Amino acid sequence: MKKILFETTALLYFVIAAAAISILCATALRVDREEREIRAVEFIYGAGADGIEIPVDKTFSESAYGAAEQAYLLKDGNYLIKSTGYNGFKNGTVTLWTALACTGNAADGTLIFHGIKNVTMDSSRKQSYIFRVKNDFYSEFTLHDEEVLQGKRFSASRDGNIYNLAAGASHSSAAINNAVNAALVWFERQILQKEQGEKYAFETFIDLEKTSALVSENNIEYRIVTKPNSPARAFTLSIRVKDCVITAYEIIENGSTSDKYTSLMPQNVKDGTLFIGKSRESVLSLLTEDGALSGADKTLETGATRSTLSCVRAAAFALSNYELILHEGEIK
Repeated sequence: MKKILFETTALLYFVIAAAAISILCATALRVDREEREIRAVEFIYGAGADGIEIPVDKTFSESAYGAAEQAYLLKDGNYLIKSTGYNGFKNGTVTLWTALACTGNAADGTLIFHGIKNVTMDSSRKQSYIFRVKNDFYSEFTLHDEEVLQGKRFSASRDGNIYNLAAGASHSSAAINNAVNAALVWFERQILQKEQGEKYAFETFIDLEKTSALVSENNIEYRIVTKPNSPARAFTLSIRVKDCVITAYEIIENGSTSDKYTSLMPQNVKDGTLFIGKSRESVLSLLTEDGALSGADKTLETGATRSTLSCVRAAAFALSNYELILHEGEIK
């Protein structure tokens, strides 16, 4: 009986000790995480910086650029946002902190957004060349307040947005730009309560109800149906994107109004070879900011412009939304 009592008592002490250790470890991890966040704020603002955390509403947090993860309203009225940008090197990501300069108060409708105060690196995934991104690249974000207030975004390609590229690190530049863009999108949606725009890039030109995506590891098999581009009718296309690059492209149903216009389409558009191996930046160079042909490739101007344009827009949709759809698992 004494032996049983001893063993029971010992077991009870062990359970209590294990629970205490578990609580201490959890507390230590929480304190460590909070300490890192405090240091991030202090790194931007200096010692003594303080603020309150704002719950990030998942309804507004994710966009084609990336996702906002944490946000703080600081005592000086500015906002600090932690966000992750998609479309980095080897399909990786970059996470950083973006400080937005503001005056007034969102609660009483007097908040005024002035621009970007600072951008600070937090971490990255699969970014082998991110060491090539220097301080002047991050400083560039603070030099375009007027354009940012007009709703323009940052881009590593010359696509009509704010061009920002670090030499030798184009993919990492894209992910960093996208992280800043993701922070801006969340701020506009949740804090400024601006009307939500398109969820998917180029969705204006796509029939989303008839479009689908089969997602597997780093691979998306799209069946895209475009909207009619009068006089051209809707096109149906099968496009595969793997690791941010188009690996297969096929027109299933050609929307040209007649065989004449089908024959006028460039051969490399009809057989898809124009798009095979192309990244988002390459395809976007073929389009203007408004989604028209940019004239960068004169061989696309063959007398069947509307048909060709629908095919280019479908490729742009597939590439521009790759990370978002890969993350969500489907087109929602």
